[in-house]
Amino acid sequence: MESQETSAIVRLLIFSGRPDPEWGLDSELTEQLAARVREVLGKEQGNPPPPAGLGYRGFLVRPARSGSSLPEFTTFRGVLTVGAGPRATYWRDIAGVEQLLLTQARERGFGEALDLFGAGPKGHTQDPAPLQW
Repeated sequence: MESQETSAIVRLLIFSGRPDPEWGLDSELTEQLAARVREVLGKEQGNPPPPAGLGYRGFLVRPARSGSSLPEFTTFRGVLTVGAGPRATYWRDIAGVEQLLLTQARERGFGEALDLFGAGPKGHTQDPAPLQW
């Protein structure tokens, strides 16, 4: 069997104090993701996502090599962010980029952690439940 070269790296931003899980995407999955990202960029400008505390903070996606059709970006609570600081641009995730990544994370065995740390059941992001004292 021929091995697939990694075209993009996905990091699930979920842990505090230990490394976040990462996985590589082959060229076919990277192109599927890039197609969704192209549906988002330049369409509906958004606001920065709400501040993230502990727990689920979205995904960081970066190309594995230069010249990729996929930009480096983060996605969290329905907002896709390209760039950082004052040059960051924010786009409403109208193509389900975050949902696609949540599905991939669940397929890789991170479903229990996603539920526990505030990503919600079956890939639907939600605010964590309020603390009960």
